[in-house]
Amino acid sequence: MRQRLRGFLFGEYTIAQGSAIFIGAFLISAALGVVRQVLFNAQFGAGAEASAYYAAFRMPDTIANLISGGALSNAMIPVLLRAAHAGGDQAEEHLANLVLTLLTLVVALFVAISWLAAPWFVRVVLAPGFDAPTAALAVTLTRMLLLQVLLAVSSSVAIALLNRRNQFVLTGLVIASTNITIVAGILAAHYIPGVGIYGPTLGVVADALIQIAILLPGVAANRLRLRPAWDLADRRLRQVIRVLIPNGLSAMVDYAGGIVDTAFATLAREAAGLPALHNALLLIGLPLRLLGIALAQAAFPRLAAHAANGAWQHMHATLRRALLAAVGMAVPTLLGLLLAGRELIRVLFERGRFDADAGDLCTGIAGVCRDRGSDAGTDCAPRYHHTIADQSIADLLAGGADLAVARTGRCSGDSDRLCRHLGMRDPAARHGAVQASASVAVITSSRLRSRSTCACQPNGIIVVASS
Repeated sequence: MRQRLRGFLFGEYTIAQGSAIFIGAFLISAALGVVRQVLFNAQFGAGAEASAYYAAFRMPDTIANLISGGALSNAMIPVLLRAAHAGGDQAEEHLANLVLTLLTLVVALFVAISWLAAPWFVRVVLAPGFDAPTAALAVTLTRMLLLQVLLAVSSSVAIALLNRRNQFVLTGLVIASTNITIVAGILAAHYIPGVGIYGPTLGVVADALIQIAILLPGVAANRLRLRPAWDLADRRLRQVIRVLIPNGLSAMVDYAGGIVDTAFATLAREAAGLPALHNALLLIGLPLRLLGIALAQAAFPRLAAHAANGAWQHMHATLRRALLAAVGMAVPTLLGLLLAGRELIRVLFERGRFDADAGDLCTGIAGVCRDRGSDAGTDCAPRYHHTIADQSIADLLAGGADLAVARTGRCSGDSDRLCRHLGMRDPAARHGAVQASASVAVITSSRLRSRSTCACQPNGIIVVASS
């Protein structure tokens, strides 16, 4: 019995099996997410506490998703494969510890700066429409949620080590268990006087701790140890950072669009603007989370292995199958959401203080942002480039520029449509929101393109031309 359980938890799985594991995990997570949102809307509705929570969640969640949502593991897996082929488990373990140590220090510095800058950031950039008490609450919640970012580094490194071996069950358990502690926090807020919005906030931090507790036994089962290590001159560490930088820039572009969304939602005429926006994006993003990311997570280790072995035909065939499967399943799912969206919102989200008016606003926003749900097939394609660890930094940054322009252009268009739909109290602020989103695309593209003249030397040192 114990051997069967060990084989189930730590065995290797095919792409089809891995996709099934991840889709099942995302289904469970989505179901728990619906329960979470139903309870959250019933408890907090579309009031000031809910708005502060959604605004505070924006920055820590984006950074945590950058680290644990795939960007770091995408950068690590191809290099981990090469390290294991060249030097065995010891070399792979050494690389993982180098990445863990460096990123923990970098993220700790970021958290410290963000902690100090939170009051200015919330009041001036993220939520300029909040009144003083709501802004103060958003600052407090942002600082609490920053703890999640620190914990995400360890879990992401562990996920990369397990997924590299096609061991997907523990990663699936991490995905499936998401929202359990948040639901517990909401229930605590309901039954324990004085807990309030701090219940789900602490639930987010507890969720990050549970992820580490699930993943570390898998690392130990592979006879790997995570501990501090330092060597900035390590060639493989630089390869990981080289691939991580464009991923990070792309995530920053997505976050910039999120800042614009949040900022003008706080300036809208409707007080329920920000909660309605969050619920709408939660619904529209379901095809991407459920299908695109699940397939990409399962296919990526195989793509990386094909690249490491130079099996380009097999790699291209794997990519085609993953893309066709993602798009083929996402299109009918998205159409179903669009056709039945209002009824789904009424059944799922209209609870307690999240009333029918907030539901109508949520439906309108979902219609405006419907194109965001069509990204399910796009999560596989960027990973194709990440598997080619020897490609030049110029290629990576040029590709990052294209992705930045595409994503920020989409955010700019969404900002314009959302401003018209919600209405902003200040026409100048509305124009500024759209212009800010467009400016991010121009600036990011310019910086990335100018840096794409850099060259990657044979010794692994990246030389960047001045720009």
